[in-house]
Parts: sequence; C-alpha cells; structure tokens
Amino acid sequence: MRTGRSAARARRCPRGRLQRRLPRRRPARQETVLHLEAAADAEPEANEPLLSAIAAARRRRDAAEAEIRRLAAYGREFTRPRPYKLADLAAAAGMSIYGVRTAYDHEEVADVQHATGLKPREWRATSPDDPTEDGSTA
Repeated sequence: MRTGRSAARARRCPRGRLQRRLPRRRPARQETVLHLEAAADAEPEANEPLLSAIAAARRRRDAAEAEIRRLAAYGREFTRPRPYKLADLAAAAGMSIYGVRTAYDHEEVADVQHATGLKPREWRATSPDDPTEDGSTA
C-alpha cells in the first residue's frame, strides 16, 4: 500500500496518462532509449548498451577521419592548377600543417582516383612498393 507522497503522485499521474505523454518525446531520443533498453534486456553480458554506443561512436569517428584524409588527398593531389595550401587544409581539418601533410598516403590517393576518375599530380615521394632504380623494392 502506498503512503504519503507516492500515493498522491500515483493519483495525479495514472499510468495510462503517462504512456500517452511518451509519444510526444523527440522520436530519435525515444528510439535510442528503446534500443538501449532492449539491448540491456536481451543479454546483459554479451550486449552492453553503453559499450555498444561507445563502439558505434568510435566507428563514426573513424569514418569521419578517413573522409578527412581522402578530402585532404583530393585537395593536395587532384586540384588544378595548383594544390590547396597546407595551412588552409589544416585549418579546415583542425590539424597541424604537418598533420595534413602526413594524413594521407598512396592508398587514399588511389581511393580518390578510383572515386573521381581523375589523375593525381605527380608524387614527389615513391611508394614503399614501387621498385627502385636497380629494380628491387624499397
């Protein structure tokens, strides 16, 4: 039996009335709450909702960093008549000039070339897989 404050609260806000208020919440927030609760109810040890949310955020961060590397590669290797300045790319990416210079490599350049069909400018450095003058690899 409820006494005092809890009984008064139960009379003011019956369960049906509370459930009618739930759909008024923002849909994305409510959906996230439902997913987290469902994951917590399923298997607490195998499907930890907090750790799953952190892992999803890490995957989004990694994807964003990969996109920044490809965009920096495009800005430095594919724009004509000259590449974007390292300082401008660094400011836009929130990186140092040296960070932009080393952020991408031959793999990102190849990804951009494949996606755009453009030809990159000539590289000053060689890939570790490229043969040297004597025919061996570096």
